[in-house]
Amino acid sequence: MDKAHLLDQLKATGRVALACLTDEEMASINADQDTPFRPAEPPERLSSLPGDTRGAVLTTALRSLVARGLVQAPGDEEIEQATAGGTVALRPLGELDSILGVRRAPTAVVFVGQASYLAALHGFSEEGASGFLEELIDPRGLHYFTLLTTERAVEAVAGLAGPGLRLPAAGPAMSEPGQELPAEIAQALRGFGPGVTRLDAYHARPAGTRRIQVSILVRDQAVHVLWSAFGVAPAKPRFVVVNADGLRQVLRDALCDPAGDPPGSVPPGAPESGSAGPGPAESGSARAAGAGPPFRCPVCGYLGLDEPPWTTESGASYEICPSCGFEFGVTDVDRGISYEQRRREWIAAGMSWWSRRPPPPGWDPRAQLRELTGEPS
Repeated sequence: MDKAHLLDQLKATGRVALACLTDEEMASINADQDTPFRPAEPPERLSSLPGDTRGAVLTTALRSLVARGLVQAPGDEEIEQATAGGTVALRPLGELDSILGVRRAPTAVVFVGQASYLAALHGFSEEGASGFLEELIDPRGLHYFTLLTTERAVEAVAGLAGPGLRLPAAGPAMSEPGQELPAEIAQALRGFGPGVTRLDAYHARPAGTRRIQVSILVRDQAVHVLWSAFGVAPAKPRFVVVNADGLRQVLRDALCDPAGDPPGSVPPGAPESGSAGPGPAESGSARAAGAGPPFRCPVCGYLGLDEPPWTTESGASYEICPSCGFEFGVTDVDRGISYEQRRREWIAAGMSWWSRRPPPPGWDPRAQLRELTGEPS
């Protein structure tokens, strides 16, 4: 099915189910290569396999894609290269071509997470159609892809945040901002436990990336929302209580971020000319005047993070330092690696620049480390 037909179907129905891919199939075509939101690393279940076994698994996965008509059949030389554990530049076809096209150049990326659930919404706008490519990732390593209009995406996330919830539509959509965040609500949001949904939305702006974090807690038939913005056009955390209409308004604003663009700039969600899209996996983006000071990485001393690694109000930033690769809230919390341990590993590995993007002019890892620790490096 070609792209034009998919977009026509999306306009007519609002939702188009696409292919389901496995971790192995995505790794066999290097699907994460050049994506602006996640480093191109093999899934843990693949990286732990011996080289010969991994090569055989990837070859089998590639054959599956060819059999389904999603990849042009490679030649013998390319198959040998894949068998040896390398990656092969292949031509995706049909739905896979559309999936990779959106993932590698999105207008926005929105991660939606719960305690045991992860999805990504990749924004797109082309040929008179716009919306999101939904990527649901289950624990078995399956990636389910669906094209959604913006309204369908809002409804999908609203249903996830409060499944079966019947919120009253009467009264104001949301409470007045500025009220104090109750301690028990703050604790529940930080714990990321039952009833909590978190959105991390990254929008490409002419001056860099604007990140919006929304934490939603459904409790006692009420929806509590903590909203923060970082990077370009930052905004202090604000707490509101919303009804059904207010929840959809919050989600729509997070997905489209209309407040992130000053008058006369590019439309919401549209990348700057020549931009590869947002870069939530990496900091160090161009910074707008008045967008706030850069922040220092507590691991390697890099002075260029878009936001504080941790705050009392919203917890971890989930930003990845482009210098050392530490992801706050994941490397430390999920993997149990301390700043000191990662610093030792980074130094032992030669203090290399971690990001695929080039370091800023004059980048000096030894100097930034001295500024952090006050000790000779």
